[in-house]
Amino acid sequence: IWANRSIRSVSGTEVVLAADNGQEDRLQVDHIVLASGFRARSNVVQAIREASGDRVVLTVGDCVQPGKLGDAIHTAHLAAESI
Repeated sequence: IWANRSIRSVSGTEVVLAADNGQEDRLQVDHIVLASGFRARSNVVQAIREASGDRVVLTVGDCVQPGKLGDAIHTAHLAAESI
């Protein structure tokens, strides 16, 4: 888990994360899970989809539809199963 970071770039299987202090971390990944708080940010999801090319972008929880915690857990479970 990398908290309080922004995604600087994604290329192939490499993700570059940036901290507020300017430090960058380069990671080799198979999948990325982005948790962005308590409200859906559909503009962020759309930007990620546009930038991701042919990569699959899944949404879960309130990003799909506002609901209860159980609904969020269920959609997250379905997304995890599909990976």
